[in-house]
Amino acid sequence: MVLRDQVTDTDIRLRFKYGKHTIFLFVDPLAPFTDITTELLQVLRERYPEGLYATRDSSAATPIPEDGADNQVSYATPKAASDPSLGWTKLDITGTEKPVELQIVSDAVFAFSFHSPGEEPRFSVEWATVDDLDFD
Repeated sequence: MVLRDQVTDTDIRLRFKYGKHTIFLFVDPLAPFTDITTELLQVLRERYPEGLYATRDSSAATPIPEDGADNQVSYATPKAASDPSLGWTKLDITGTEKPVELQIVSDAVFAFSFHSPGEEPRFSVEWATVDDLDFD
């Protein structure tokens, strides 16, 4: 799902993870993170109107913040790209930063979190395992 009219050769592919969900976006590397966040939230509202589940076993969904809501979106990168079980490092993004300025390359993985201002974000990510695959 691409909300922009077209994908260009200079766009980079980014993976955004929350719980069991992974969202792929094509992003202009010169676009500020405010634009990227807006597009991510639009995709989430369209694709997951009931909200996101933090774990496979969650019975309650985390609602997607509405436009103008007093929520913030924070991002994190894996502490070790080869071992995501080591956790996440929060990125200090105010919104004006651009992927090219942060040396973000195509296929980078980010966790994201919704939280109230002043609240510390918690990044909940689950990775698929062989047991999750349905071979029937």
